[in-house]
Amino acid sequence: MSIELLLITVFVLAYAAITLEHPLDVNKAVPALAGAVLMWALLTLHVDSLPTWQQNLQTSALVSAKIVGFLWAAMTVVEWIDGQGGFAAITRRIHTQHLSSLMLLTGFVTFFLSAVLDNLTTAIVMVSLMKKLLSKPEDRWFFAGIIVIAANAGGAWSPIGDVTTTMLWIGGQVTAWGIVQTLFLPSLVCLLLPMGLAAYQLRGQVVQAPEVVSHHTAHKPVGLTAWRQAFARVDKPTLVFFAGILMAVAVLEHAHILQDLATWLNRTVGRLDVIVLLMGLASAVVDNVPLVAASMGMYSLAEHPTDSFLWEFIAYCAGTGGSVLIIGSAAGVAAMGLEKIDFFWYVKRISGLALLGYVAGAFTYIVQFNLTH
Repeated sequence: MSIELLLITVFVLAYAAITLEHPLDVNKAVPALAGAVLMWALLTLHVDSLPTWQQNLQTSALVSAKIVGFLWAAMTVVEWIDGQGGFAAITRRIHTQHLSSLMLLTGFVTFFLSAVLDNLTTAIVMVSLMKKLLSKPEDRWFFAGIIVIAANAGGAWSPIGDVTTTMLWIGGQVTAWGIVQTLFLPSLVCLLLPMGLAAYQLRGQVVQAPEVVSHHTAHKPVGLTAWRQAFARVDKPTLVFFAGILMAVAVLEHAHILQDLATWLNRTVGRLDVIVLLMGLASAVVDNVPLVAASMGMYSLAEHPTDSFLWEFIAYCAGTGGSVLIIGSAAGVAAMGLEKIDFFWYVKRISGLALLGYVAGAFTYIVQFNLTH
């Protein structure tokens, strides 16, 4: 068995264990971290020298540490806001009693907030907010699924809304105003269709809010004490899970498996639009960042200039395709950790909606491009 096939096998097995978290009764952080460690150990058989392996490990660990550190900080801030009654102040101003109306409000707020902040931060804030608005776990899971779709769709049309769009912006493949102009409508369609269908499914149902716990200002911790309680409430296994996923995908990148996938698609498919569509769907399984990085290395700006069809379509597909599976995006992984969402529940209730929105948004972009060029 080749080292590439061995690495893919370990990744698939770890991925399967993550999806079967509840039947196996094993926290998803365990297979994620174990898979990453084993894959890095196997990578030693692939590199030419130990220093190369060490350099790759240090680079990936640094990148993962930055992302996990950001996630940790964001979750701590969210817990602090909650401890200070910040979410209570927001929930008091939401007067709708219907789940369908709340779904529409949540989706639109997430969509636009993600474009201003980023999809990961927005998902953390909005999923945390839903805990204060909805008491039934099933309702919170359903809303979290739409939040993932909305956060990724909102991040796709902004140069700062998603890591991949930022990469393309900094690399000169797209311009800030160009991506806003061309991807706003496709991204909005990507949200509207699944959100509208979800709201229709919830018609007639009323909001069941959790019991309100009174927080007296005099009893609220302040200063360093408030931050220390907030810090302790952060879900540590979610951070370990996130780190494991990032490090496992990094192995696939360093072993050039993702580059080979992109090259294979380019060689066997041929059509750019179909290739990019498939790459977007592939990002539902593996991270979209190395896939976009691979595409940036495969295609030149001389052949495909700034703001051309290829780069804009990559920005849309890479940004929104990850919503099809809950592990396919940073926003989805965060939501999964915060709400303990079951992988197969997401596949059953959300994946179809996300795929429908993804395809509809892609079709919208292609039609829009053909009409304007």
